[in-house]
Amino acid sequence: MKIKEILAKIAKGEELTEEEKKFLAEYDPEKDENRIPKSRLDEVNAKLKAAQEKASGFETQIAELNKKIEDLETNGMSEAEAAKAKAAKELKKLQDDFAAATKERDEAKASLAKMERTAKINAISSKHNFSDAEYLDYLASSKSVDIDNEASVTEFMSNLGKDRPELFKSGAKSGGGTGSGEGGGVSSYQKRIDELLGKETLTEKEAGEVIELNSKIAEANAQGGQS
Repeated sequence: MKIKEILAKIAKGEELTEEEKKFLAEYDPEKDENRIPKSRLDEVNAKLKAAQEKASGFETQIAELNKKIEDLETNGMSEAEAAKAKAAKELKKLQDDFAAATKERDEAKASLAKMERTAKINAISSKHNFSDAEYLDYLASSKSVDIDNEASVTEFMSNLGKDRPELFKSGAKSGGGTGSGEGGGVSSYQKRIDELLGKETLTEKEAGEVIELNSKIAEANAQGGQS
């Protein structure tokens, strides 16, 4: 069962089943497409933490072995040569393991950063009705846009809407979406509903907008209808 199907029934004025009402009441927007799945985020964070702890442990062991080697060299004891060679061998292995652990840690950090950026780009793309989130990421990167700065993002999307309007869904330009149809009458309300229901999934805000617009249509029809 999908939230979009239930909202489509609401828009058509069809009665919901008890199961659909229960599903709507329990709908969790945290599972929306623009969010990183918590299980995946936990997995990457756990991997990053383990890699950091492993790298930290190797650093400590390497420091200890270096100290042992220095002590053996300064003591100048002949019987220390064998121990020194063994320690040097152990040090080389630890250095190799440390390099591998550092690489694993850096890869985990890069993976997490990529996931976070993808989620942010998807959210920006959805908010501004951009047609291709992956291409938006490329454009934002090429212009060095700080996607964590709302003012910079708004300016970038506004300029992009003016220069490349064909890249936006339904001809919509930047500015946070097409709006709820205020002052546009029943036809505008229905157009916005159709646009929202055309998406694969809906955010909590968008779901609320569908319900609100449907109520406005019902109210307008009760007052005699508007075109």
